[in-house]
Amino acid sequence: MTLFINACVWDLSFPAALKQYLEKINVPGITFYYTPDGVPRGLCRAKELFYVMTAGGTYVPGEFGFGYVETLAKDFYGISEVRLIRAVGLDIDGADPERILAEVDL
Repeated sequence: MTLFINACVWDLSFPAALKQYLEKINVPGITFYYTPDGVPRGLCRAKELFYVMTAGGTYVPGEFGFGYVETLAKDFYGISEVRLIRAVGLDIDGADPERILAEVDL
């Protein structure tokens, strides 16, 4: 099973609605459990997650949005492959959004 998350960059991270969703599904006994040593282990059956990120500008520190999602996916949900797909600079004056999207590294 493959999961996809699509989120724009919003104040150097992702939209608050995505954060709320992640908080709602991050539930011990449902999406993860704690080992006797207190280490989270994932219960998710998905093997990979693709995080599709778009941004109007080009200053997009990955650790602000993607890093959070990647940590949850790997450390709490047990999803071993987490990949970032990004298209940035879409709203810069003179940018060609069609070309930017066509050149995205899939």
